[in-house]
Amino acid sequence: MKKLILGALALGVIATSSYAGCSATKCIGKVDKLYMTANGTLYVGMDGDESALSCTAPSGAYMSLAEGDIGKNAMYSLLLTAQTTNRDVTIRIQTGSPDCRVLYVTAN
Repeated sequence: MKKLILGALALGVIATSSYAGCSATKCIGKVDKLYMTANGTLYVGMDGDESALSCTAPSGAYMSLAEGDIGKNAMYSLLLTAQTTNRDVTIRIQTGSPDCRVLYVTAN
């Protein structure tokens, strides 16, 4: 009975632990770096390995939001808040995009 309870507790811990890192379509984790270029493009770096994403970033490692993207200011605000409060986010990119374009961001 003791082994059954310990096994159930261990399974519960595994099931509730969150995934952090990047896959082909998204990154989950902490916002590591935010920088904006003079032309208004926002680049986002995460604590995971962005090279796993299915896109080609000209910067080599960052996801991007271009000037004029719908929702860019709201997503920037969410990312900046998550970075300053050390909260995890999920960033979904446009698969195969030449600039690892961000489609949406969620706070976890």
